[in-house]
Amino acid sequence: METELKLRFLEPDGRRALLEDEWFQGLLLPDPPEETHMEATYYDTEDGRLHARRAAFRVRLEGDRHIASLKARGKVSAGLHQRLEWNLEQDDDSPDFQAFARSSELQGDSDGIVRELAEAVGDAELVEVCRTEFERLHMMLGFRDALIEAAFDAGTLRADGRSVEMEELELELKEGDVRDLVELGKEMAERFRVVPEHRSKHQRCLELRRNAGGAPA
Repeated sequence: METELKLRFLEPDGRRALLEDEWFQGLLLPDPPEETHMEATYYDTEDGRLHARRAAFRVRLEGDRHIASLKARGKVSAGLHQRLEWNLEQDDDSPDFQAFARSSELQGDSDGIVRELAEAVGDAELVEVCRTEFERLHMMLGFRDALIEAAFDAGTLRADGRSVEMEELELELKEGDVRDLVELGKEMAERFRVVPEHRSKHQRCLELRRNAGGAPA
């Protein structure tokens, strides 16, 4: 289960103000921050079988690695995103959705979710739904008893010839209690000009596509 809190900056210099703040710097763990260039392409069948089943599939270039991700059964509350997630590293950027089915047979898929999605997709062709391209500055934080990864993302969302700039902060719970993650978000909202972001990058891309007249993926 992936658990992360998404926050949106209300001011252009919001990221800089947060990073330079003494309180925030006091949360940083000794490991130095890292910056990674990311490019993701989201896929679905032409008739949107994955979207209809509340699932999303992407292949993302993360630095020099290609990571395929399947996310499903998500729920959102006050910017807190929780969903099932499966990741596979692959040699290139080809969208091989059935690789998740092959992997689940080896690793176990007790709820049958991956198998169900793989059967729904079948041998249908996967088409590009949208793309994202951004720079990620990520670092580890300690807050109360929780270990949290902070990821500052800044870049572009693209779909059907339209694009929009985005900048957000993702706080992903790595270890500890989700209540500490929620409290960290509240503390940041009190100290800085940030608000919960209820939409994932994928959802915002789909909105672009709908506004451009594309089919709902």
